[in-house]
Amino acid sequence: MSESAPLPSLTAREAETLVRTVAQLAGADLPLAEGLRAAAGEAGSRRMSSALRKVAGAIESGRSLDEAILECGPRVPKFLAGILRAAEKTGKLGVVLTEWVENQWAVRTRWREVSAALAYPAISLGMTLAVFLFLALTVAPAFRGMMTEFGLRLPVPTLVFFWLGDVALPATITLLVSIVFGLLVLRVFAGRAAISQLISALPVAGKLWHWSGTAEGLRGVGLLVENRIPLPEALELAADGVSDAHIGQACRQLGKRVEQGQPLWEALLRTRLFPMAIIPIIRQGEQQGTLDNSLRTAARMLEERVHNRSTLVIQILPPLIFLMVAFMIGMLFTAIYLPMSGLLQGLA
Repeated sequence: MSESAPLPSLTAREAETLVRTVAQLAGADLPLAEGLRAAAGEAGSRRMSSALRKVAGAIESGRSLDEAILECGPRVPKFLAGILRAAEKTGKLGVVLTEWVENQWAVRTRWREVSAALAYPAISLGMTLAVFLFLALTVAPAFRGMMTEFGLRLPVPTLVFFWLGDVALPATITLLVSIVFGLLVLRVFAGRAAISQLISALPVAGKLWHWSGTAEGLRGVGLLVENRIPLPEALELAADGVSDAHIGQACRQLGKRVEQGQPLWEALLRTRLFPMAIIPIIRQGEQQGTLDNSLRTAARMLEERVHNRSTLVIQILPPLIFLMVAFMIGMLFTAIYLPMSGLLQGLA
């Protein structure tokens, strides 16, 4: 593929690999264009190799690094352009890009931790509900026919079991269709931000999602502010780089308020878009002129919350799931045993 040919859009992971390569070259004080061409020969995919060569060609033709990288497709976050401009101005290109890559790695690590905390309980609950639904749809009708034929008086657990067999399938289909339709409507008419906000409202995973997205946004803003990007512009650029669309929307709202002259801590207090616990930290940073450090401190605090909540979920959810499974098994046993016991006594 020639350097002038259209380049397929990079994935988020490939964009991060591209930035990491630039960071390593800049940190080693190597010529970017030559280093990128050398890296292209060792790239793991043809698309990655083409992207590296394209960026190298753009730099050799006189375009800036941020323009060259942003040409690699929409998955390259726009706020990266602000970081690149700031890094080139301050002469700390390698250091700044390395920190950005480390922040992205921390986000993935955090979500792997969250996923690991929720995966086992979610799978266990899903399998239990699936088995219960299967028995309600297959066993209940045959069992009901036999009980009706013998004219037995059915106890309450058995009636409940039969009732679940009647409503389980239509209720499940209605619920799934409603969820899918609702998500499609939200995505089309309200965008990704509305879906992110909905996830934030979920009982267990919601806080983890919100805190993690907020920490990612705070780190992005802190990195830009540290490299002399004005705060309103930093908030606007960070909005394009954060993975949580709701947090990105919140950053834009905060950027508009700050641009109108409102301090960041006051904008946070009035909008209540971010956790209130970070406001004293942000306020102290603005008053002392250490806002970048305060933003990182607030991000670390929220990341610690994510870690602690994940640990709590791992400790509490499995026993609750076990109790729910035991209740379902006990209900099935009671629903079948009581009528059969009455039938055997009647035959005796």
